[in-house]
Amino acid sequence: ASPLPPATMANSSGEAEPDSDPPADAAEPAIGQTDEDSAPSSPPPAQQASPGAETPSVHKRLF
Repeated sequence: ASPLPPATMANSSGEAEPDSDPPADAAEPAIGQTDEDSAPSSPPPAQQASPGAETPSVHKRLF
């Protein structure tokens, strides 16, 4: 019974700390992949967003 509760807790939370680590690890890899995608994707969108706001004016002015 004693080992079961800890085991359940370890299983359920995968060792509170380890459990937090796996999610963090999963989040890190996900963020890492997202970071790589976000890095190239983020700058373009961000630049497009900023220029985009000015682009309409510039485009309208150019056009």
